[in-house]
Amino acid sequence: MRSSAFILLTFLFASAFGFTAEWREIQNKTSGLWLNNRGYFPASLTFYQGEESIILTGGSADKLDCCIDTLLFLHTRSTPIFKQLPDVPCPSTGLRGHTSVTFTNGSDIFLFGGEWVYGVQAHNEMYHFSMATQKWEIYDTAGPKLAYHAAVAWEDDDHQIMIVFGGRPSVDHFGGYSNDLYFFDIKNKTWTQITKSPSIWPKARSSHGLAFYRTEKGIPSLLLYGGNDFNGCMHDPAYTFNLVTRRWTPMDDFPEDIWCLEDMVMTTLPIGVVIASGWGFNMLWNENVWLWDFRGEQSWTQIEVTSDDTPGPFRGMSFAARPGRNEVVTVGGCWQEGMQPWCKMGDGIWDLQIKY
Repeated sequence: MRSSAFILLTFLFASAFGFTAEWREIQNKTSGLWLNNRGYFPASLTFYQGEESIILTGGSADKLDCCIDTLLFLHTRSTPIFKQLPDVPCPSTGLRGHTSVTFTNGSDIFLFGGEWVYGVQAHNEMYHFSMATQKWEIYDTAGPKLAYHAAVAWEDDDHQIMIVFGGRPSVDHFGGYSNDLYFFDIKNKTWTQITKSPSIWPKARSSHGLAFYRTEKGIPSLLLYGGNDFNGCMHDPAYTFNLVTRRWTPMDDFPEDIWCLEDMVMTTLPIGVVIASGWGFNMLWNENVWLWDFRGEQSWTQIEVTSDDTPGPFRGMSFAARPGRNEVVTVGGCWQEGMQPWCKMGDGIWDLQIKY
């Protein structure tokens, strides 16, 4: 891990060259449709057709009950508008701990896994929502049973793949954690489990972050960060994964301040992978914003937050990057209640923009 002095110098360097972070709160009650609190177990959030709108599905209104509604959130710079979409075709108890990714510019949404309220086993259903037909479809394919995993989309001329790593096969206190890596081929509707390397492979975890990026040479890759297991913090929090060679590489240089972090905002922007919010046993609530430059020296930078208003100490936010922009939209989450991980649900909608 890098020393505190190095991190301070990196922070000063970033500020000197103009990197700043700005939070902006967005109104969340309009047209008579109220955004229910969703925080302890985050909902899924994905963009549809560029930056015009995002889709919010599922999540918890509190520690026991789930929201099963699907909302189309028309995201503008002034006032958001909500539109009710068809609900996910799952039991009336709802869905939480799931993930969603989009393909074809957000026109096709794929929602995977998660748990239902009062359930013990995680689930393996794959749901497809078409914006063209406004209908949900359940794929008849047996995937891994996982909740509180991480997933990203790999889409180019040759690939339309949902990548899934980690999570919990069972969501009771004795169900264990996974470090399996799966590819779901959208076109062929098939699952493939990637063979584990006997030498280097990340430890099992849940509530971690996963981001897709391309190196300077255009190599498709993943960044895995943080998470938790039975022992709390992950002592090997950061890895990169080469999707061509299918090999993991542990990251030795990462910010000491956030080496123990879970339930954070983590996504890919044009200038790098951004990490914000979250909770960790060593540093409790994270209110800082960090950026990992995957094109240059692959270095970490703490970004100065210049806005007066911020979400404050939050974890479990639903989030999605605005396509082509250095900007992230967050919804819900749960905010700090004392110094413990327990928290109160929020219904805020925030916009985080990285400027330089």
